[in-house]
Amino acid sequence: MDIDCEKFQPHIPLDRVIEIDVLVRELIECHLCHGLVWHPVTCETCDTIFCSTCIHIFHEDKSQQICPHGCSTFIKAKLSRAASHVLAGLKMSCRYESNGCTEVLLYNELEKHEQICDYQWLPCDGCQQQIIKKNFDQHQSECRFISIKCEQCLTSYERGAKDLHTLTECLRIQFQQQKSKMEQLEKQIVDQQTKIDRMEEKLQANDTSWQTFFAIIKEKK
Repeated sequence: MDIDCEKFQPHIPLDRVIEIDVLVRELIECHLCHGLVWHPVTCETCDTIFCSTCIHIFHEDKSQQICPHGCSTFIKAKLSRAASHVLAGLKMSCRYESNGCTEVLLYNELEKHEQICDYQWLPCDGCQQQIIKKNFDQHQSECRFISIKCEQCLTSYERGAKDLHTLTECLRIQFQQQKSKMEQLEKQIVDQQTKIDRMEEKLQANDTSWQTFFAIIKEKK
């Protein structure tokens, strides 16, 4: 049973291993995806080797864990020392070799290198094209679809539309922004004045009440 591991992990074809012979291939090939075994586990009964992701996918739709190689029960075990030693000594090409990477890596170095490799693909924030990492910054600085912000009016527009964002347009937007701020300030002033008028009305009402109170007291005397 083959599994398309490329959908779930960085599937590693065996042809990326430098100088591999038949005996070594038996020790390092996953018996499900038939690629280089990755994060390997074995069946305790038959010692068949699998990628940890491959065996997990194989068991997902099964009521009990069976061995893909024919054992009635699958009991996960660690890789033998001999197989671990063989894997550790493998020399590998980078998955981005076709993009220009010339690094030759040991098995245990592969994952870390490919996470930071300068020849990996990165999507441009503007045009969404896949760009090689070492060219990424230069592409981003030139891509006409990258969004930039005018320092004067704070309006965002694509770099390719810079000529359309003329000085007149920029000043018009700034004027509208200032006008909007003035209208907000005027509203705040009106609101504050309304509050002050209400407070004065309450104070006047209180003064009238006290004056009436003292007048009643005086009449009683």
